[in-house]
Amino acid sequence: MVKRQTANKGKNLTVNFVFAAKHLNKGKIDSHLYFFRGFCDLLDPEYCMMLDIGTKPLAQSFNKLVAALDSNPHIGGVCGDMDIDLTLDRSLFAYCQYFEYLISHYIDKCFESLFNNQSVLPGAFSLLRWDAIKGPPVEKFLRGLDHDNLSLFKTNMFLAEDRIMCWQIIVQKVNRESDQFDELGRLITGKEKEPQGLLYIPGAGAVTDPPDNPIILIKQRRRWINGSNAAFWYTIMRLYRMERSDHWFGQRFFYYLNFLYLLISQLLGFCGSGFFYGAFAILLQTSLDEESTTWVLNAVLFVFALLVMLSLTLGSKGLNVKVVQTSIYTVLVLFCIINAVLIYMSLYTLFVRSSGALYYAIIGVFIGTYIFPPLWHDSGKCLRELRGSILGVLAYILLMPMYTIIFQVFAYANWCDITWGNREKSEDTGILDKAKAAAAAKKKKDEIKLDFKMQRFVLFLLWVVVNSLIGHIMPRYISNGKGVTNALEYFSYAMLWFQGSKLYGSFLYKFKNWILQAKIRSQIKKNALEWKPDDKSDAQPPLVPVKAKGV
Repeated sequence: MVKRQTANKGKNLTVNFVFAAKHLNKGKIDSHLYFFRGFCDLLDPEYCMMLDIGTKPLAQSFNKLVAALDSNPHIGGVCGDMDIDLTLDRSLFAYCQYFEYLISHYIDKCFESLFNNQSVLPGAFSLLRWDAIKGPPVEKFLRGLDHDNLSLFKTNMFLAEDRIMCWQIIVQKVNRESDQFDELGRLITGKEKEPQGLLYIPGAGAVTDPPDNPIILIKQRRRWINGSNAAFWYTIMRLYRMERSDHWFGQRFFYYLNFLYLLISQLLGFCGSGFFYGAFAILLQTSLDEESTTWVLNAVLFVFALLVMLSLTLGSKGLNVKVVQTSIYTVLVLFCIINAVLIYMSLYTLFVRSSGALYYAIIGVFIGTYIFPPLWHDSGKCLRELRGSILGVLAYILLMPMYTIIFQVFAYANWCDITWGNREKSEDTGILDKAKAAAAAKKKKDEIKLDFKMQRFVLFLLWVVVNSLIGHIMPRYISNGKGVTNALEYFSYAMLWFQGSKLYGSFLYKFKNWILQAKIRSQIKKNALEWKPDDKSDAQPPLVPVKAKGV
């Protein structure tokens, strides 16, 4: 928490630290309950810093986040860069996650910030304005604690409670009927609930420890995918609330445009496995001159690996940990082999059989996605960590099936798994927990689990049907004549347009951020000249130089 101290007799600004330790680990959301209800409601801070155990902020990161909120009262929350700490783990998975985080910040978060929005401010490293989140946003944020009275959809939704918080911040509306005014007609209450936006601040970095084995990584992504999917469709179904907010018309239009891009990304992610299989089948048909038997045998290899992975996902809970980990590695290796074949055939088709337009389209998508964003946004970092950047690109491309298939299948096949976090919760054998266990035993847990599993079956069946249709239609519909080349061209052009528009938006935000940082520096210099340390008034001090600012 950040709470300013008033200037008094020339004394410097001070920061109060309160250390509170919980007896048991009951999950992250339980800690948030202690923080917001036990401290923030009483102390009424200006800002609330969210920082995970295992996440280490870099130098000046706090100051940059605070300066961004100080510069504009209409910013409700900010976040910075999250990087993987490669000094702790240099495995293939670590390099892959390193580049994934890099791309997600330089493209997705920059693009969303252009519209003054962030679909998620990570609970691991973000700064929130307390006046912007107190009330309905915090109330909704803590609803996940009442999981016994929530549906399966809402339980999954509150696995991504930070996304719900962001949605509540941008759509909240001041209750003007309950406002009070002084004798001069000035607003007393509700003035802090002005329209709020959310921003990503480049350069405010932190490093975190990556999952150290594939089981933890897959479980983490299961929670991320299911939580983000449920939270996204929750916001889409309540998009009408945007019209009730206090944002002006232009800002609401930008929010709608941002959600349109998020909808396209969501649909592409849902159908990613089908597109992967369809592209694999098409390239087999175009690159190989053998009879269709060869294509069928290669397709069977893909389907076999998929079926093994499906069986593993549905029944892994009853298996030994070593067996599960070995099976995951086996399936992952099979998919990497298939992906390597796909990459080889793509290069063969690109350089040997493609037209000039297709060649430039695919090259443009590749450079615009993997090469240009890191160099444009932070070339110094890429050069300093050249090894990590190069290995990250290679690992990310090689492990692409892990994102498009393995994570997706595991998530949808475990839609009924509503466990939170990567670390086990503490067990308490005290009287209170025994009483809770006895009371919980009386509930009809079997019926609830059966209902949850039925909902999981319906969702997973829908996912299988949709992706199977896409994978079946793509090679058959475009398998004659020049249809293959034309289809690849159209698909490449569509991806080039979609990715190019996001890249263009991220580049525009870089200029917008330059203006923001220039404004901050100008305000700091102005306030540094105007601030008199010997001022005995109780007025709140203005901004101070960033390096001297206490957080």
